[in-house]
Amino acid sequence: MALPLLRATICSVVLCCSALVAGDEVALEIDAHQTTRDQQGNVKYTVIAGKPFTVNVKINGQADGSINFQAPSHTSMRHFGTQKSFSSMNGSMSCALTHNYQAVVDKEGEIVFGPVKVTIDGKAYQSEALRVHVVKDVAEQGLTLAKKGSDIFCRATSDKKHVVIGEPIIVTLSIYVRCQIEQIGLEPYHFEGFLIKELPDKQQRKEIVDGNVCVVMEKQFLLHATDEGTKKIKPFTVIFDKLVQDTSATQNFFGMAMFGGVRSERGKVSSNPLDIVVKKLPHTSGAINGVGRFTQCTASVDKSEAVVNEPILFCLTVKGSSHFDQVAFDHPELPSFCKFYSSKSATTYDDQNQLTGTKRFEFVVQVGQAGTIELPAQKFTFFDTQKQTYQTLATKPITLTIKSSPDGKATMPVAQEDLEKQKTDNEKEEKKHEEPILKDIHFIYEDFGQDRPIKALPGWFFSAIVLLVLAGWMIRSYLSRKYRIPFSLLSGRRKHEKKLLHIKKKIEFALDEGNVSSLYQLFIVFVCTQLNLQQEDFSEQVLAQVLAEKGWQQATIAEFLDFLNACASIRFGAGKQQQRFLDDVRQQAAKWLLFLVK
Repeated sequence: MALPLLRATICSVVLCCSALVAGDEVALEIDAHQTTRDQQGNVKYTVIAGKPFTVNVKINGQADGSINFQAPSHTSMRHFGTQKSFSSMNGSMSCALTHNYQAVVDKEGEIVFGPVKVTIDGKAYQSEALRVHVVKDVAEQGLTLAKKGSDIFCRATSDKKHVVIGEPIIVTLSIYVRCQIEQIGLEPYHFEGFLIKELPDKQQRKEIVDGNVCVVMEKQFLLHATDEGTKKIKPFTVIFDKLVQDTSATQNFFGMAMFGGVRSERGKVSSNPLDIVVKKLPHTSGAINGVGRFTQCTASVDKSEAVVNEPILFCLTVKGSSHFDQVAFDHPELPSFCKFYSSKSATTYDDQNQLTGTKRFEFVVQVGQAGTIELPAQKFTFFDTQKQTYQTLATKPITLTIKSSPDGKATMPVAQEDLEKQKTDNEKEEKKHEEPILKDIHFIYEDFGQDRPIKALPGWFFSAIVLLVLAGWMIRSYLSRKYRIPFSLLSGRRKHEKKLLHIKKKIEFALDEGNVSSLYQLFIVFVCTQLNLQQEDFSEQVLAQVLAEKGWQQATIAEFLDFLNACASIRFGAGKQQQRFLDDVRQQAAKWLLFLVK
């Protein structure tokens, strides 16, 4: 089923971007072909060499004389209009003038417009100067439409082509639109050989392609490879409904469409595939805490004085750039008379891509001996993806003053039972994730220690096993021939039912937790499993056809597809959904789950 059509309506494609900078009295405005912002928030104006664009000069008040505004070098500029507006504030009238110029730059490079100088009521004012980047047509730089004349196309890019296991990769799907669309979305996708995390949606921007301004929507994914080899990321498929003129509409006397005149046309485009080369991490006998670039590692405690066995909060914080979900620090180095219990970890991101930031690991430490105690320096070892070597950061030691309890006995704190329970819960949670697909560098142990001697088993033991297997196979063959029992079918059916039950429990858990955003993918997997469909071949048309063959009524099929679209709009939509809508989707999900199970 074609994803999920996002209910984001683009009413028109604006053909210019503008931004106003300057003071209150005079300001310079450029309607550039492309306007972007860097990480510091500075605006960058880009225009195409040889193509006209508009420059506006806005003046609050009546200039005493002419405007001092010179055209930059290699730029032709002509004045083509003036607008005047009036406003009233506190009983006084003010006048604002906007002078419009058309400019064409005939050479690539960087030019500066302004400052504009004017005199108002005998006082001199000037605007800020604006730097403009002049480029060739983007089509000449290698960015061309996937199909000549296409109004919508997409491309996939990655910030890296060669990585090591565990190194973060950002894959970006850019969708270029230069027409009116009603809704747009993605077919289900899968990154084989990678762990994936969807990043927050980015704000739409404009970009010049083949001399045309396109609205660009981007979807980003944070990946890291779980094993070595050349990994292929399959093309993304974008489904859209484009608004087109309906030539069959009845026309009036003036040739204008009388009834509607616009219809929706379904289309599909695919991006390019990507190849990522993944290498193994170099051999090391020690533990690896992360892969990336880290600049700082600090340790702290919430108190420097305590009584014997009094809980102390010990924190280790690392700062840098990495896939922080895969950064671990499980075992602080402590004296033998100290106990520790893992508490929690938290990550604070510095950027939208969630690659730079800090991660904080918390432990509850109990010191079982009185005196001046030194907690040794903690080491954090990581593979530096820029230097391609292992690096180690170390904290400073921490000195504690531990006193005996008032009654002279080292009693255990009341919180001990809770800490033990939390430790057990943490261990259970870790075991849940110890599946092969989720194993990463934190589960790789280079040094297995010395081999243990294996006690030899008697020869008759192996003979007995072989005879038992042979006897079982003969009995199965006899029953299959005589009673026509389809053992393979029964076995496959049991696996099928077990998988459906597993997915059903996940959906029920998501409903209980209120995790509505995960319902779309879970229902896709459930339906594919139940109908024996491959997710790669899954589309709205295929699903409707299969359900019709299963005897579903068309009205029921349409209602189910609307439900999936509602789930998709929650998962992929950029806007915040109203709580009433989310509650309605949850109720529908419970109803459809019961219907599908029956």
